[in-house]
Parts: sequence; structure tokens; C-alpha cells
Amino acid sequence: YIMALYFAELDSSNTVIRVVTAPEDIVSSPNDPAGETWCSSNIPNDPDIPLVDGAYPGVAWKQTYKTAFDAATRWNYAGIGGTYDPANDAFIPEQVYASYTLNDEFKWSPPVAYPTVDDLGNTLPRDAFYPENLIIDWNENLLKWIGQRMVDDVLVTKEWNPDSSTWSIKE
Repeated sequence: YIMALYFAELDSSNTVIRVVTAPEDIVSSPNDPAGETWCSSNIPNDPDIPLVDGAYPGVAWKQTYKTAFDAATRWNYAGIGGTYDPANDAFIPEQVYASYTLNDEFKWSPPVAYPTVDDLGNTLPRDAFYPENLIIDWNENLLKWIGQRMVDDVLVTKEWNPDSSTWSIKE
């Protein structure tokens, strides 16, 4: 069976503009430059990607990995809009919020750690299949984790207090 390889096409600012699959036999080892050369020679420009100043923006290819988690796999799977950092040989996802900072594993981290428990005392993260899960999202304007759940057909909103590791009803 042939396993697919994944390659990210980069523009001149090292932004990922697309990710494609290529046959396994084009490289002899991970991050083999032969794969990049093969992509440059064999993969046509994508007509759906807009030209920049009249020219196709793709200028380079880098191998990426669906199971990326360390330096050998360039830390993250390349995503459109993310970037490639040549100094660290790492793919960096798009920054979701301005308050997030890049950690040593090239992942974006919020300024407040994700809650450790929900408002009922259940340890987080919790299996996604519980219909009564507290829905938790980062609120960039408040720089806080906000949780919401339906209680007797009323939407209750709570905010996470990292100092006390508790939830309180948002005023």
C-alpha cells in the first residue's frame, strides 16, 4: 500500500497557501529535499489561488506531517494561512487571538491556562459526548475563559477564575 506524503506550498513570506498530497516514493527519508524538488517540477499552479502583482505566489515547498509533534516533524501540520519558520524548521498555525503567545513547541497558548474543572466539578478535558458539557470559549475582549450551559431553558454564562479554580456567574 502506498502512503501519501503531504507538502505545503509557501509564498515569498513563508505563508502556507495550500497543502497537497504526493506519492510516497518521491523521498528517501523525512524532509528529503527531493520531495520539494518533485513538487516544484510536477505540481501545477493552483488556478484558484489569486495572483500577486500578476505572478503566481507559490515559491517553495516543504514537507509536513499529519502527526506532527516534534522537531523531526516540523512541530505542526501545515495549515493554510499558517507560516513556515525556516530558522526553527517549524510550521506555525495562524495566531487565533492577539493575546496568545507562541510556546517552545510552536503552539499558541492563551494568557490564562484552560480551566481544570467545569462548573459542576468534573475534571477537564471531558469526553465530548456528554450533552450536558459546559461549553467553554476564550473571550479575547475580557481575556477570560467563558462557559455557557442551558439550565431550565435559560442560558447561564459563567467566567473562570484561575486564582481560585472556580466558575462564577457572569454579571
